[in-house]
Amino acid sequence: MPLSYILLQAHSGVRWLVLAAGLVSVSLTFIGWKYTRPWTRAAKIAGTSYVGFLDLQLLLGILLYAIDPLTRAFWQAPGEHMKDGNMRFFAIEHVTFMVLAVALAHVGSVLARKATTDEAKYSRLFFFHVGSFLLLLAGIPWHRLAAAAQ
Repeated sequence: MPLSYILLQAHSGVRWLVLAAGLVSVSLTFIGWKYTRPWTRAAKIAGTSYVGFLDLQLLLGILLYAIDPLTRAFWQAPGEHMKDGNMRFFAIEHVTFMVLAVALAHVGSVLARKATTDEAKYSRLFFFHVGSFLLLLAGIPWHRLAAAAQ
């Protein structure tokens, strides 16, 4: 079994952990912010879990990107392959969305940690994690999931 296949399966599986942790973080921070609740350990754990799973996903993605035959083929002739939507998506678009999503999640976590009020912690984490989550949703290869379901 090729290493690229193993990494792809791990990357695909961790995706669901990232999405679940993101939903929990966004939900808890929204409730805390909207209803001016005191900062909770659960909100901190949810935010940290989301960022941690994102980091793991990024590491798997970088390793996969480095050895995947599709991306290697893309970089052999990038100008020619930019016309191929599937190759362009995985070589450029997916990577861009995901790196930006990870960066936003990290920025939100740092800003929340530095906040001096509970409301600021919740709002910063909420808005940055929502932005990160939306980028994730935009960058997920839904077309592959739909094809696999058929």
